[in-house]
Amino acid sequence: MVEVEQDRRELRDHAREIKFLVDPELGERIRAWQRAHLEPDPMGTGPNKDEYATTSLYFDTDKYDVYYGRGSFGRAKFRVRRYGNEPVIFLERKFRTDRLLAKRRTTVDLADLERLEPMQTDPTWKGYWFHRRLIARGLGPVLQFSYDRTARLGTSETGPVRLIQQAFLAKHSTLLLVAGGVLLYGMLQLTEAVGLWMMKRWGEYVAAVATTVFIPLEIYELIEKVTWLRVGALVVNLFAIGYLVYTKRLFGARGGHAAFVAERHSASLIEVERSASRRQPPVDAHSG
Repeated sequence: MVEVEQDRRELRDHAREIKFLVDPELGERIRAWQRAHLEPDPMGTGPNKDEYATTSLYFDTDKYDVYYGRGSFGRAKFRVRRYGNEPVIFLERKFRTDRLLAKRRTTVDLADLERLEPMQTDPTWKGYWFHRRLIARGLGPVLQFSYDRTARLGTSETGPVRLIQQAFLAKHSTLLLVAGGVLLYGMLQLTEAVGLWMMKRWGEYVAAVATTVFIPLEIYELIEKVTWLRVGALVVNLFAIGYLVYTKRLFGARGGHAAFVAERHSASLIEVERSASRRQPPVDAHSG
């Protein structure tokens, strides 16, 4: 079980984090070295007392100011963290400058996560400081991910060090599903491009279908939180779909395929008449 502290503040001078992305084979070699040379993390479990599962929920603005490091947003990160299946969560803020790292962590019950949703804060709640700052900075949940962590501790000439290895928790079937979805969407886009380039009727249908793919996701995001950006994205997509269906007479609109063929035939006749009139020689007024 994770050792629980109700509220903790931590301040470090010149603290640094160095991160590397390594393949699984090298990761196993690093883990073996960790366990041979470093001490287990006090919060660790498992046979080697250095493992635990972590789930983190990160917050950002609608314009992803934290992610892009804009202004003061680039110095402070807010997140909610849970270890394993513990009944508590940690409200955390990490503030960093060139020479300083400051952390604040408050422990609350898992059920208290719902208290972050309303725009009204409760000064009597111990997570009040976290909730208030989320609202003041316009932050909302944007990313949740889970991973297995192996952590070991050591010492150096400049102080303590902590070597952490993280492996994202994603089932092989889930990764295959995501990869399959990306592949199918790519094929859909390619099919649309070929159809439109060849001026085929079915290309217009594919374009309309491809435009509707993200409509359910946009509606879901609006249900979660209404913002002008999300409303605008949904309106633009709906307008684009309506425009395609109306102007191209798709799915039976305005007479459907028969009316579309008749319109093209009429346009072709008009073009032929115009071409013929341009080629007809002028009449000589003095002839005859």
